[in-house]
Amino acid sequence: MASAPPSPVHVPRRFDVTFPDCGATHSGDLFLILDGARINAPRFIYERDDRPEMDLLYRSTPHEPVKEVSPCIVRPSENSRLRGDVDNWRSDGIAIESRADIHALGNHLRSLISVRLPDGALAYLRFYSPSQIEPLLSSFSAHELTRFSGPVTRWHYFAPVDGWKTVEVPGTSESQEASNEGWFQLSEEHLRAIEAGNEAVFRKKLVHQAGWPVTPESMSRIDQIVLRASSFGFQTQGDIATYAELACYYGDRLEEPNALAVLKSEDKPAGLRLEMVDSMMSYGDA
Repeated sequence: MASAPPSPVHVPRRFDVTFPDCGATHSGDLFLILDGARINAPRFIYERDDRPEMDLLYRSTPHEPVKEVSPCIVRPSENSRLRGDVDNWRSDGIAIESRADIHALGNHLRSLISVRLPDGALAYLRFYSPSQIEPLLSSFSAHELTRFSGPVTRWHYFAPVDGWKTVEVPGTSESQEASNEGWFQLSEEHLRAIEAGNEAVFRKKLVHQAGWPVTPESMSRIDQIVLRASSFGFQTQGDIATYAELACYYGDRLEEPNALAVLKSEDKPAGLRLEMVDSMMSYGDA
């Protein structure tokens, strides 16, 4: 008899405590992981902390030749300005809590730089990206979350619509060595859940873009707008977001014959069609 599928870990609740405290027992429990592909992480850190404990995750790995874009782990010092400057990095990194020292924690995180896909190939995993961490962690069962997290006890990240959120890890697991990079296996179920999670986050951003509260009704309205955008052949999130902005602003005018003629002319690039419709609506040519 096949065993029941593991229970999913639900997307975390929002936590309303002041972020510098972050629920950590003491300052030594809190680490930041900053995305070196988005900011100059070492410079950013040293401008705000005179005595940080810091390491580049690409150091001493096959990725060291591109260490200038390496994610960077840092344990802020007790009086670090990083703790009060979260607005300047919350889109470029996450925070974690762990009882491990930075060496053991860094090595475990290095082992997650890439993960194994269902076909056996390795793929980079941007687990330190605030936009990717929620769909990733919410795709795991409790057991998978514990294995993936190793010595990490909590994950904290900023969601543009919901604010700061946290994931509590139900236990701790053995730390992996950096040389074991690729040990964690993603299944087809994980990939589908991650894709669905990314889509849900995107649609929530569209609701926020429209200036609506996030409710079942507003999400349903956005679902209909996205469906309509897809019917015109708009596929990228950028094009769909632009169409949604036009739909929320112009409403039923997008269903007028002249506007529909442009939207349906798939011989023209998507961006051009959207620009043409916007211009048409603005100057009253529809």
